[in-house]
Amino acid sequence: MSAEGSGQKGKEQEGGKETFKPTLPEALAAILAALNLVIAATPQFEVYYMAPIGILGASSIVVQHRKPFFGWLLSLGAAILSLSVGIVAVSTSVVIYPFLGKDPLLFFEVNLVHLIYLALSIATFFVLIKQRPIS
Repeated sequence: MSAEGSGQKGKEQEGGKETFKPTLPEALAAILAALNLVIAATPQFEVYYMAPIGILGASSIVVQHRKPFFGWLLSLGAAILSLSVGIVAVSTSVVIYPFLGKDPLLFFEVNLVHLIYLALSIATFFVLIKQRPIS
């Protein structure tokens, strides 16, 4: 039975064993959850409040296979929290930019992780909004 025949996205049957292929929202949520956990655990960052956001995103992926709408809500919550953290991080850096000697390269270097995080958060948020499951 293929994924189209079963009516469930991301599921395939392979040799009598069901396997899950992640959809785009699941993949983005997983990457964002992993990034949140890495940022929380890395000694250079030590941003411990991001660990619950990563756990929320990771649990949403697990829940999504049992209750798709609830999993989607958890993913959306993690994406909104990540989006707000990314906006605050970049805006804080913009505020301290005059104290960095107005060097654009240094500003970009300092903000590279923030900008990647913000871009990933925005992408995850909009993909989740676009592909809302039926409740």
